[in-house]
Formats: sequence, C-alpha cells, structure tokens
Amino acid sequence: MSQKKSYTIFDYDRTGVLDGQGNIVNHFGSQAVIEALKNWIISAPGDSIRDYELGGKVLRHLLKPMNSDDDTRIRDDIYDGIHRNFVPHIDIIDLKIVSNFQTRKRQIYIYFFVPLLNVLGTLDETIAVE
Repeated sequence: MSQKKSYTIFDYDRTGVLDGQGNIVNHFGSQAVIEALKNWIISAPGDSIRDYELGGKVLRHLLKPMNSDDDTRIRDDIYDGIHRNFVPHIDIIDLKIVSNFQTRKRQIYIYFFVPLLNVLGTLDETIAVE
C-alpha cells in the first residue's frame, strides 16, 4: 500500500510585513505561490544566484514607453518563463495583461493550478510603469 505524500510550500512576504512577534509573515500553499509569482514577475535577470535566466520577463517591458503591442509580449514572456523556470510547477488556466495608458499601469491576472498541492490560485497585481 502506498502512502500519499503531503507537501507544504511557503514563502516570506516580499514587502516585509511583520506578524505580532516581529517576524516576517510566512505565506503557505497557493498564497505562497502567489508571493513567489509576484517576486518572479518583478525580478531582474541575474537576481537569482542559482539560475541567471530565472525571472526578468516583465521588468524589461516596464522600463520603456508603453505601447499597444506590449500586452501580448508580456503575456507571452510570462507564459513562456513560467513553463521554463518557475518552481513549483503551475498550470496556467488564464493569463491576462491589461494596460491603462492614462494611469500608466498594467494589471497582470493569472489564474493557475498547482498540481503538487492540488489547489487553485489567482494572482491579480497592478504594476506602475515608469
């Protein structure tokens, strides 16, 4: 008889929010994956010591003037990057990029499934474009 394995995924809060004891808040399960996705999206090439190719998929689009083709490029870069080097593995169910040219912000929406945890998650992040 085989035993079913149980996994726990956690990540620290990227903004440094502290709990009641003064420790950085830990996120678990799908919330940890969301936190890791946020970090991955805003990272620059070379931020990861283990893998120079990790991350940096969106930052290059945010540091140049906005144009209507960027949403498709960002979407394609995120989709490709997640499938190539994001851990834990996630299955993207829906991925949308919506640019607001008046406010100079981009909304990144990712609805995903984490097979390792058998849970769904949603990232809905708005990023200001400089």
